[in-house]
Amino acid sequence: MGARKRSADVVELPWALQLADGTFREARQAGRLIGLWAHPLDMLVRSGRSEPFITLSRNLQRGGYGLRGTRNPEFRRLDRGCEITLMLLRTSFDEALAALRETLLSLAPVAGQSPVQQAGMQHWAEDWQRESHVDRVAAETLVDAMARYVLELKAQGASPRSLNAVYDDLANMAYLIFGYDVPRGRKVLQAVCEGPWMYEFRRKCSDSPALVARYRRTTGNFARFLVRVGLRESDE
Repeated sequence: MGARKRSADVVELPWALQLADGTFREARQAGRLIGLWAHPLDMLVRSGRSEPFITLSRNLQRGGYGLRGTRNPEFRRLDRGCEITLMLLRTSFDEALAALRETLLSLAPVAGQSPVQQAGMQHWAEDWQRESHVDRVAAETLVDAMARYVLELKAQGASPRSLNAVYDDLANMAYLIFGYDVPRGRKVLQAVCEGPWMYEFRRKCSDSPALVARYRRTTGNFARFLVRVGLRESDE
């Protein structure tokens, strides 16, 4: 294709391409990734293939797939990799098309949205102020920085599962910062870099080694992001 740029509103990923390593991440980097799933027997009929391409299970009814056809590695991979998975079970082609069109319209970006709105975090600052009597400027400053970090991860193609973990860790970090430090104004970003509040996390949130390690990793990456983009000066 040379240097010519190509773009489209909706791009379909063929089945063979979906199975290649890195395809879902590259697709997420390019836009919003939606999975479509029908019962494997219905997909087999529509594909025109003679051999099944979805893993069978001898313990399930309806051709080895069960009623919903989701207990197989292909569905789990699709569901983990996509932002949304549309379950098109027992639907006609026209019904499936209408469901897809409605989903695409709901995901269309709205002009003028702030980073906080794009990241779906528009109620976080209000919740902090209502529940913990947090300084308004501090709450808005922190959620804006968090949203910018999340949007960068999305642009890099982070999976929905990874993003959900980041959202959880950031929410816990804010809970601990506002519960123990009560910073005002932009000093809240200093509190982020002085964290990561590991002792408090183990006491208040979880002492699971895996979750503790994940929280440390998330908060550390977020603190480095603040320095890298100029929201916070390095202490080194």
